[in-house]
Amino acid sequence: MNQSNNLSRRYFYAFIMEFPEYTDLYIEWLIAKLLIADDPKLEHKLAHKLHSLMLLNGWG
Repeated sequence: MNQSNNLSRRYFYAFIMEFPEYTDLYIEWLIAKLLIADDPKLEHKLAHKLHSLMLLNGWG
């Protein structure tokens, strides 16, 4: 599981390097992931948003 988490983080990071306008969303996702936010579904929601944006921008 840790390996897939690292891959997600690297993949999202590579995406925001190309599209820096999504940096705030990436940081929000990373904080939710690392600090385990009050809402346990928050990390998943943010990851889904990032993934959807990636698909809209030709990634994936």
